Amino acid sequence: ARGLTGRPARPAAPAFAAAPQGQGLPRAEPSAGGGRPLNVGERVEACWGNSRSSRWYPGVVDKIVYGGYEVRWDDDGSFNVIVAERVRPAPPPPREDLNALL
Repeated sequence: ARGLTGRPARPAAPAFAAAPQGQGLPRAEPSAGGGRPLNVGERVEACWGNSRSSRWYPGVVDKIVYGGYEVRWDDDGSFNVIVAERVRPAPPPPREDLNALL
């Protein structure tokens, strides 16, 4: 199935077990795979899926949350919380050849 952008649609959200109280993700400022922190509204790619079928999908940071980011997906506008290590800045859009525009 294809999403709104014409790209393959993301699979349904996996079921997550709640972490025991007082445990869970480390309390660290979210960062892109150990890189710089990302900002709300920033275009990103987030890794979705288990380790064998992981794929990177485009989206936007909607919120900074404990240990990660809430990402709004480009394909359908839904939201998911993704751990910081699985979110990275989106690559810049391709530059158009200026000669082709003349």
